[in-house]
Amino acid sequence: MADTEQNVAIDLGKYQLGWSDEEDYVYKPQKGLSEDIIREMSFLKKEPEWMLDFRLRSYEIFKRKPMPNWGGDTSEIFFDDIYYYIKPTEGQVDAWE
Repeated sequence: MADTEQNVAIDLGKYQLGWSDEEDYVYKPQKGLSEDIIREMSFLKKEPEWMLDFRLRSYEIFKRKPMPNWGGDTSEIFFDDIYYYIKPTEGQVDAWE
């Protein structure tokens, strides 16, 4: 049997049956990633200093790395169009409604 590749476009922004929930969050930064956003996320998560340092070093390495040219096509990934952290509302929900 021959292997075939099928590309399927999925619009994740729209639910086909017309139902959606309101976004409910405490904190939603601008899209993309920067040192300022990393510092703010770490502060909101009450992380220790060593974790912030680790995240900042990791971010610097990430910025220097080229996109891989092997495997799947990554040209359609727009890193500046992603929310990397959205803090949900405080407390636990008691019902699905």
